[in-house]
Amino acid sequence: MKKLLLFAVVISALVLSLASCDIMGGGEDNSHIHTMGEWGNSTATCEAAGFEERKCTADDCDYSEKRTVAALGHDIVTNEAKAPTCSTLGCEAYENCTRCTYTTRVDIATLEHNYVDGVCSHCGLEDDHEFGEWGGNTATCITTGTEKRTCSGCGYVEVRETLALGHNKVVVDAKAPDCTNTGWNAYEKCDREGCAYTTFVELKALGHDMGEYGNNTATCETTGIETAECQREGCEHTETRETEKLPHNYGDDNYCDDCDWYKYMLPPMPAT
Repeated sequence: MKKLLLFAVVISALVLSLASCDIMGGGEDNSHIHTMGEWGNSTATCEAAGFEERKCTADDCDYSEKRTVAALGHDIVTNEAKAPTCSTLGCEAYENCTRCTYTTRVDIATLEHNYVDGVCSHCGLEDDHEFGEWGGNTATCITTGTEKRTCSGCGYVEVRETLALGHNKVVVDAKAPDCTNTGWNAYEKCDREGCAYTTFVELKALGHDMGEYGNNTATCETTGIETAECQREGCEHTETRETEKLPHNYGDDNYCDDCDWYKYMLPPMPAT
């Protein structure tokens, strides 16, 4: 029982020590116990997990703690359908998130004028204008815009909202990476000026596939170099390294067969 009590005292002292500002974040008073504030500053988004932080509220203590937090999930609100008019887009009933750009909205194009007895049954515009073509559309691939036309007789300008254009997708052929150049699989991109849409994913360069070093130029009199070549088809990359002199190739006469270097041998000691 005494051993258990002593163990508990030791553990308690250790916990208090670890909680001190001197060990966990600063300060000279080892007896300080952190007083933690509220958790805050979460970096989590609707679709991605993040972390949040809390700090010790004591003066001159910079100790803080972080913990992971789950993704928030979308904060969904429901919107009623809206009928289009001759000048404004409509939409089907849809949902959107109050925190991010998530939406299920689908826009409906504006109506064409329906003239009955010289008056549009949709908007009341009289059919006494001589309009030119619609132009100046400000819509992009992903955002709605407006366009306008002008009556050549009176100068009246009619403006209407326009649907997003949607991407003008083209397919780019695949390109295999090689030793030094990146490549890609076949991908789509939008060729409309100013649009950055693409499914491009870069494939890293392969790096050289070097073979064994060979063709050593060293002799028993001079150092040399040897060469290794990349084994990948179409690559002409080579690497060289210096090599040491080769050992002499002595024959029975103590002369090197490759360079005529003579290996002097001491005469045998006379018998005593």
